[in-house]
Amino acid sequence: MKQIKEQLENNSFPLFVAEGTSKEKMTRVNHSAYLGKGMRSFVQIGGNLFVYGHSLAENDIHYLGLLAKNKVKKLFISLYDDGSPEQKAINCTIRQRAEAIVNARIQLKEKYPIQVYYYDAASAKIWG
Repeated sequence: MKQIKEQLENNSFPLFVAEGTSKEKMTRVNHSAYLGKGMRSFVQIGGNLFVYGHSLAENDIHYLGLLAKNKVKKLFISLYDDGSPEQKAINCTIRQRAEAIVNARIQLKEKYPIQVYYYDAASAKIWG
């Protein structure tokens, strides 16, 4: 926390693209050496990947496509469930997009199959 606070006080902020369509985000990524390196590194990852608090939204489809091409074998995705119909619909969409990643990898005939697991977001005590 101390390091983060110091960096923020020095006006040193992480670089990420939070808004726009997937295509608009990719345009920004392609015009940034830092973000481009991150994208190229993401393609190279393997093993297990834990996704926490991400909706796998349409505007992040560029990263979802990379999951079909990298070497991740097990993908763990958090789901939040407050019992509301809205959240159930969101979780259904997340599951559909995760299944699309599995199917895309099959269609690409990648030699690395991917398994998707879901976990309760409330069970991950990432903030202490």
